[in-house]
Amino acid sequence: MHRRRTLLSLLPALALIACEELRLPADSPVGFGDSVRRPALEAPWAFGDLSRWNGQPGAAARAVAALEHLADALPNDPFYTPEFSVTVLLQLQAARAEVRQALGIDADATPRDVIATLDGAAWALEAGDRAAALATLDRAPFLTLGGAATLDRLASLPAL
Repeated sequence: MHRRRTLLSLLPALALIACEELRLPADSPVGFGDSVRRPALEAPWAFGDLSRWNGQPGAAARAVAALEHLADALPNDPFYTPEFSVTVLLQLQAARAEVRQALGIDADATPRDVIATLDGAAWALEAGDRAAALATLDRAPFLTLGGAATLDRLASLPAL
């Protein structure tokens, strides 16, 4: 009987917890339960006007990481594979190749490594630690220009 009262007294608290809105961090690269939706929805805005990233290398790094993720995940996600046009995949791959060339990212680099490096640099920049961002970029063997030049290019993305 005592246990039942205890459990019943917890019900209002559980109901309040269940009503709490589930939120992802603002910088989460993927949507809730879906690794493709958020990057796909943000890509036109992120790459429609690259001047928006001038002076914001962390935000530019996140946008490039999202493009990498999208170009890699879309053809491999079983939910989307039968649904999207092959033309979309070809355009994403061309966009990724163009961005990689502009930033000096080796064409053979794995998307996972590129995403991890760019996200790491973005985290450091957002924390105000430029030295840590440079160190993160310098450790990446696939960045052919080196960390400082890559960071400079992220701060002022060329026209693509």
